[in-house]
Amino acid sequence: MSIRIMTAAAIVAVAGATEASAAFQNGDIIFVDTPNDTVNIYRAASGTTETLYQFNDPNNTIRLAGITRVNGRFYVNSGFASPSTPSEAAIFELRKLFGNTMESTLASSNPLLNPIGIAYHRGSDRLLSVNNPGPGSQPDEGIIGTRISDGDVKISFAEDTTPPLPRYQAGFRITRDLGNADQFFAVTANGGVLNGPGDEGKGSVLHRITVDANGDATQAVIYDFSATPFGPVTFVRGVAAVGNDVYVTDSFTGGIYRIALDANGDFDSISLVIDNMGADPGELQYNQYTNKLVFGMNNNTINQVSLDGTGFETLVMGVAPRGMYIIPTPGGVALLGLAGLAITRRRR
Repeated sequence: MSIRIMTAAAIVAVAGATEASAAFQNGDIIFVDTPNDTVNIYRAASGTTETLYQFNDPNNTIRLAGITRVNGRFYVNSGFASPSTPSEAAIFELRKLFGNTMESTLASSNPLLNPIGIAYHRGSDRLLSVNNPGPGSQPDEGIIGTRISDGDVKISFAEDTTPPLPRYQAGFRITRDLGNADQFFAVTANGGVLNGPGDEGKGSVLHRITVDANGDATQAVIYDFSATPFGPVTFVRGVAAVGNDVYVTDSFTGGIYRIALDANGDFDSISLVIDNMGADPGELQYNQYTNKLVFGMNNNTINQVSLDGTGFETLVMGVAPRGMYIIPTPGGVALLGLAGLAITRRRR
């Protein structure tokens, strides 16, 4: 009798797990709404958003950007272009984001100036923040490495203004190469061999960033967008990795492009995913649970599109997301765990 009851429980749990798996596959979007100094969540299952945390900013010294999660804690960049002296930039740490959130400052002020993109390198225990203080020659431009354990800050990669083009110039965002824990992809708005006036006249560049155990980084150019089959691409701002492909957003063409890499990780080809979206697409993330690209635009929306450019959809309106991070749907994870527990009991 007890065996039959446990079997029924297991069946119910498995059925629940099937539903949970579908929910799990949605993925929820954690994002910053920069003008409002908030961290929010878009719940895919219900299509609703809610504020998880609001920063206290009476002196307007906070401008949120990239966000990532490490060991259950969230880290958020903040900073302004053309920063004040000393800099008001910071990296905030948020514990227990989903209830009784505790905020602390991991690091602040120089050399942090205007940290935008963020990624974590476990080998050095450092957050990698793309430091872009704005137009003109600025100190400490490049990539800043901040150790999570104690907030130690170092310049992991310093932009060099002297090398020949293409080079690293005016970085925006960074994402990890999922096939190599010590390598990352970063995009710079400028630095291509096309070097005309203004951002419109300068080619963007895709770089490979390699980081060692000390948090020191080197860069290698993967692709110069100065002369693509679709014309010059001159203001790349977002980057996401999907297998051997790298996707980028470009503000001026309103497009998303796919850069295919060969087995050695070198450039193979470039293709257009979608263009003429307008509204200045920027922050870009890959949602592994839906196999879609999620991106923000300057018309205050969060959108998604399939990897082949079909199925464009606006998910959230009225927000300005300079940073996003995709998490599994919490309810799906819990139900999957329940199913596993029931099946384990049945086997005993």
